[in-house]
Amino acid sequence: MTTNAVRDDSDRTPPLLGLVPSDHGAAKDGASGVNLERNRRSITAWHQTRLNNIILEEIRKACVSRDDHRLMLKQLISTAYHKDPQRKANIDKWKGIMLAVEKEYAGANALFSISPDPYQRVLAKISSMMIWDGEVRHWEYSYCTEEIARRHSRHIEVLTQLQRAGKHFLNV
Repeated sequence: MTTNAVRDDSDRTPPLLGLVPSDHGAAKDGASGVNLERNRRSITAWHQTRLNNIILEEIRKACVSRDDHRLMLKQLISTAYHKDPQRKANIDKWKGIMLAVEKEYAGANALFSISPDPYQRVLAKISSMMIWDGEVRHWEYSYCTEEIARRHSRHIEVLTQLQRAGKHFLNV
């Protein structure tokens, strides 16, 4: 005996279920306003998350690794060393600065370091450390706040003179 049984699809899951949000309380003739608002908020949240991820990725690409910082510092110190007219007499001081950089690098890479990451401020430290004129040198691996303040006040003074002369290129 042959039977042509018809397959019962009543308990089969529809193919788009899960892809299209369903609202069992929505009207059968169209989407409800609540559902549309929820979808709008969901799409807005998705776009915001996507934007945040793009920004985060760009920040990660712009970050410089600690090894790269260390190499930059060594290059800066090497350049400053070679421009020092009394480098032979000051060799111990230059070695001390290089040792301080290496210690800071080792401390930053420590497994359980509780100190803040020094590489957030390390280039500013090195830059300010290496501000000197022909006679004054700062032989510490630290900020030279007096020199920075002096140069900043000189910068403001020059800008004021330019503004008075009418040659100020920024209309501030």
